[in-house]
Amino acid sequence: MTGPDDIAVLRIELENIEPLIWRRVAVRTAINLKTFQSVIQAAMGWLDCHLWEIATGEHKYGMVLPDDPDWNERAQ
Repeated sequence: MTGPDDIAVLRIELENIEPLIWRRVAVRTAINLKTFQSVIQAAMGWLDCHLWEIATGEHKYGMVLPDDPDWNERAQ
């Protein structure tokens, strides 16, 4: 069982790009998704100015765009 102060070391990979781009980050296991997305942005050197999606198993999380139902359906 994990507690709120436990640390997970995660490998983040970008899909469909050669050569492979990846980063290893350490985060608290109690981190929320919004904060985790900020960690990814910082680790990759991004400025949070593009579409993003986090996929884990069958679940996908991403930005909601008011005028793009196709993207919203894909990212839910």
